[in-house]
Amino acid sequence: MTHLKNNQGYALLLVLLMIVLFISVSAIFVNTSISHSKQEVVLDKSNQSLVLAEMGIQHLETVFNQKYNVLRNNVYQAVQNEIHLVKLECQIESPPAHCYDQNYIDEKIQATKEMSLAQFKSGLKQILIDLKDVSNSPDLSSSYKVNEITVIPDIETMDFSTESLEIKAYVFGGIDNSSGNKVEKQLISTFNVKLVSFFDDNDPITLLSRPLTQLEIETELLSPPVTSISCDVIHVYKDTMSPPYNCNLEEGSDFKLGSLITVWKNAGMDLSEMNVVVENWVESLCTNNCNSIDLEGVSIFSAEQEINLRNNMNGFADGEVYFNGVFTIGNNLNNLNKNQDGDLIMVFRGLNTDNNIQNMTNTTMVILGQSPIIEDNFKWGSNFSLDAGSKMCINADMVHPNSLARIVSSVKFGNGTEFHYFTENQNLNLNPIKKPSDPGDFVTSRSGDFLNFLNECGLDVDDLPEVLISYPRDVNIEPEVEVEVIYNP
Repeated sequence: MTHLKNNQGYALLLVLLMIVLFISVSAIFVNTSISHSKQEVVLDKSNQSLVLAEMGIQHLETVFNQKYNVLRNNVYQAVQNEIHLVKLECQIESPPAHCYDQNYIDEKIQATKEMSLAQFKSGLKQILIDLKDVSNSPDLSSSYKVNEITVIPDIETMDFSTESLEIKAYVFGGIDNSSGNKVEKQLISTFNVKLVSFFDDNDPITLLSRPLTQLEIETELLSPPVTSISCDVIHVYKDTMSPPYNCNLEEGSDFKLGSLITVWKNAGMDLSEMNVVVENWVESLCTNNCNSIDLEGVSIFSAEQEINLRNNMNGFADGEVYFNGVFTIGNNLNNLNKNQDGDLIMVFRGLNTDNNIQNMTNTTMVILGQSPIIEDNFKWGSNFSLDAGSKMCINADMVHPNSLARIVSSVKFGNGTEFHYFTENQNLNLNPIKKPSDPGDFVTSRSGDFLNFLNECGLDVDDLPEVLISYPRDVNIEPEVEVEVIYNP
């Protein structure tokens, strides 16, 4: 039997299968494409939110810089106004007495500093409030806004030592998606603000100047020069220094002053330019005793609170001694500068000897006095006499009346000697009695001008500095603000 085969139905089936397969693959591609399209829309919304947040930060930075500059200028203007008032008060032909008091000016400047700090803090608080309101409009479908601002340190704790502020602003950018929800991005903007004072304390401006007061003059005379160089080694550095040569003769040094004088002479140093600060008089100047000390032109400044010698200090000669206290000697102070070619100057607050002060030649003894005014501040046991070329100079207003009476009645002023005293008391007159044993005439002078009194005593006070009354220079330096943005907080 013959069987017939017909293949036309298979072709139709194959075509149908291919159509189904194509439709299925097309559906997959369409679905993938739609998914990718949705993802791109979401990504685009996210990028737009980031751009909006960046716009918010730019807006924030502009607002901050404008308002901060205005605040600094306003505070600076207030500072200038206060300083101008001080100038109006003091820079006139006859200023009030308190204008010559540096403490008064300092108090005025301190009050101005505190005012400027309070005004600055208040203005800064308002700037932070204004920054929180920065936005393009939160009601728009695409917007930016500031959600939070923090400050380190807290504004309330700011003081004159605060050097910088860290202001952090949390800025959100958002845009509505198709479902009406916002796609948001947050950025953190950090403002690092360097705070600069409105005053330069290192660059003062002179408001007024005045002469030194009497107490300031005495302090200038008696205060040891400030130096860190040891007298033991100063000769090594002499070629790198300019006179005067100031040095410390420290307690515990291996050298006495006498041996150091020999070293300095051998090094070719001018002894009249040597200012020696002595920490321990007995240890530094005395050997077996304190007699026959020849300074050879050196000036001594004692840094001790008191000097108390148990026995004599005879034959002290040729130099200058300054001591801001009462020099106490247990026995005699005789033969000062005896048989010497040079001069001896001794300037003390007070002098107390148990026995004699006599036989001084070309010696100037200055007693400035101190409080409280007691007799022991200027006292001697027995004889007191001055010989040729010697001067006694006292601040009579600071010496006990009993000591003044003894000067008038018992001190022997020899031929060619001088007695000078300072007093502001119009009723005080000291005229030492000429004793029958006095060999000649002496000079007595009374002065109500302290500088004139010191000049008559031979002390060099012509180059004393003036007191400068000053205030710190006001400055308005361009503020330094650095902005840092954190993209992935």
